Amino acid sequence: MNLVHKIETWGNAHHPVVIDPIRIALGAFLLFKGISFMNNTYTIHSILVNQNSIGLSDSTLMFFVYLVAFVHLTGGIMIAFGRANTYCSTRSDPNYGCSRYYVEHCTVTY
Repeated sequence: MNLVHKIETWGNAHHPVVIDPIRIALGAFLLFKGISFMNNTYTIHSILVNQNSIGLSDSTLMFFVYLVAFVHLTGGIMIAFGRANTYCSTRSDPNYGCSRYYVEHCTVTY
């Protein structure tokens, strides 16, 4: 028990307090974007279908829209509350990478 108490004391002493508001703001932003995606799933789906730049079926596109919204919702909540930050951050990274690739390479210019 004494070793656990020493480790906990060391962890509390070396925790950067400045990062907490940034972490909470990032989590709240991801949660907000997840709610926004859930409210606009059919709009996002129709945008992807109308651009016709991804050769996937409608049901597969809808699955990915819901998947992205779910990852934003759960990741945002867990990051904001400080639970499994590394795990949630690494699970959110593919969303950002794929969306950046899509914006740069797959969008149709009018």
